[in-house]
Amino acid sequence: MAQYSAAEPSTKSPEATLNGPNIANESLRVFAGELSSFNQNHNSQHTLKSSATSPVTKEGLNKLEFNQNEDEDRLSTVELFQGCIPLRLFLIVMVATLIVISCFFIWVSTFVVSKHAIESLANNVIGVNNQKILSYLDAMINPLGKMSKAMAADFNYGIANVENFRQYLFPKYYFLGATSCGYFFGYPSAKYTYSITGVGSKAYLVYSYQPPGFIGTIRDTVNNKTGAVIKVNSTIDYTPFFSAQQDYYNSTIDLSSKLGIEGVYGSPYKALNSSMAIYHSSVVYDPILFSSTGMKKAVGVTRINMSLGAIVSYLSKIVLIGRGYCLVSQTNGMMIGGSINTLAGDGETNLHLFNVTDRNDVYLIVFEDDILQSVIVTSGISVGVFVGVILLGLLVSIVLGSILARPLKQLEEQFSLMKVLILDNVKLSSSVFKEIQNIFNSLEEMLLWLQEIKTFIPDHVLEDIQSSDPKMCCSPPLLTSRQHASMRSSVTKNSVSSCQSAGRESSTSKRPKFLRALSKTSGVGSSFDFVESASEKAELFTEALSTITPLIKIYKASLQILTNFEFQIYFTGNLNDDEYKVPIKGIECALKIVKSLELMNAIKYMTRIGVSVSEAQVGNIGNGTKGARYFATVGSCVRDATTMATLARLFNLSIVTDSSCFDGTLSNEKFIARPIDRFRKHKSSEIETLWTVIDEKILEHSEWLLHC
Repeated sequence: MAQYSAAEPSTKSPEATLNGPNIANESLRVFAGELSSFNQNHNSQHTLKSSATSPVTKEGLNKLEFNQNEDEDRLSTVELFQGCIPLRLFLIVMVATLIVISCFFIWVSTFVVSKHAIESLANNVIGVNNQKILSYLDAMINPLGKMSKAMAADFNYGIANVENFRQYLFPKYYFLGATSCGYFFGYPSAKYTYSITGVGSKAYLVYSYQPPGFIGTIRDTVNNKTGAVIKVNSTIDYTPFFSAQQDYYNSTIDLSSKLGIEGVYGSPYKALNSSMAIYHSSVVYDPILFSSTGMKKAVGVTRINMSLGAIVSYLSKIVLIGRGYCLVSQTNGMMIGGSINTLAGDGETNLHLFNVTDRNDVYLIVFEDDILQSVIVTSGISVGVFVGVILLGLLVSIVLGSILARPLKQLEEQFSLMKVLILDNVKLSSSVFKEIQNIFNSLEEMLLWLQEIKTFIPDHVLEDIQSSDPKMCCSPPLLTSRQHASMRSSVTKNSVSSCQSAGRESSTSKRPKFLRALSKTSGVGSSFDFVESASEKAELFTEALSTITPLIKIYKASLQILTNFEFQIYFTGNLNDDEYKVPIKGIECALKIVKSLELMNAIKYMTRIGVSVSEAQVGNIGNGTKGARYFATVGSCVRDATTMATLARLFNLSIVTDSSCFDGTLSNEKFIARPIDRFRKHKSSEIETLWTVIDEKILEHSEWLLHC
């Protein structure tokens, strides 16, 4: 709070003034003079406009711009749709559309599902399972042919030979998961193969071989994980074995030669001492002739067996509708496997499989009774669609509510700002709804008038209005109350309110204590006694006021005019947080006032400012509904600031402060000040130091070493 006063030169000496019984009252009397000036024809360029001399009319107001184009003749796309849709019609159309869409979707879903339920359900189930079975069979059988052809190629190029068959064949058997893997030669008869002997838990791996010239078969028991020999010559079978007399040997060579291919699939058969299996054979040629001349002379075949047990196990897990099941068979009707128990063929046929999808038929059997259950499913789907429509309705309702609530929410936010007269932050929008757009238009017109009315409202009244709002009370950076007992008076109610507590007391309600900085500024013009023109006094007063007012707004202070050239400027802050910020703001503002008035006219304006800080009770006193209310400040800082301003005039200094402004180190570090005297305040036993503030401290870049 700054007090700015202009007065006649006092005839009293400093000693007489200081020793008076009541220096505060004396200072008010001393600075009660009027304005004076040298130039009676001086015209101020900073004259404030008054509504009394220049009446404001609605036609004279400048229209505020709220998202509008500067060219009023050119309408934007948004403006074309403003207020064109009645809100009632919009609600009726949206609800009716929702009902019609709901009924339509329910009818369409019931009709379509009922018509296509049986065929789509059967086709989907059959198609999906058929594709799964064929994919599985293809994944199980195709690797047989690829591995068999790879083995034949390795022999033809000399990679695999009699010396390394044992080591070469085991990885092929192990990683493929085959039941048998080996080479068979015709003349002389010979074979080298790994095979599974036995069924189930009694199955074990043997390496069977027939060296050239031996009539039977020799078997070594080996480890099925590593290929290590467990028992050498575990079985020596002298039963004659001739590869050239085997059906798979002859059919492979004949069909490969006839069809021009390298290998063929054989039909499922029951292997000796093993389970049902399917195999693939490829022709091998004389490696010497093949590598030297490219001549293909057949000398034997490769054969890889794959047990059908894995296929049968997979098919047994297929589940169809109700009692349905699936079967996989050859074209001659011999069953390979299925989802039910099947009798495998005896393996006596020699039909060969060239392509699993061509040679095998897959049957999916579905009972009609199970398909008819889709009618029940149709009803369930209808219920599901009904639930979906309900969810859609809820979604549309939410969207509709958002569309309607958005402009209303904007109105709520703008009204909350207008309630506390923060008009600069009001941003009016537009709406496509006619009723809401009319509200925006009316609100825009009202805002124009409020902008004009606000200019006539004193700052302390605006401050009191904004502090009456709980949201605004907690947020101002300077005017904040104590957390345990912060209360402010209301402009329109006879009550005291705050962010955290509210109470009702007498008309002179008990005020909370705020940390206040009061600055008293005195300005004396030369030849003041000779200025008699009221117009020139008004010009000088207006010049000073127009210079001080921007500074007041920058520092968010409150200005109170006492006489022609006597002002009081109030700075407020929280006791806990702003103990050092308030005096700094007061001193900074005082320095800027001094410099501003000196720059404008150092001869006419000689500023004398007193600054003091203390706790004070501040607010509007009185009954807001039954009587008048006025702004008042009760605290020692009012008297002390007036005293400091008096001393500033007597000592001919621009700014004088008491020790309350220099209790902390922050003020000493920020300002250049010197002590001028010792002083004992009214009704105080302590003697304190008086200071005069010269300027702010500015640290130059070249002086940094001096402050280390």
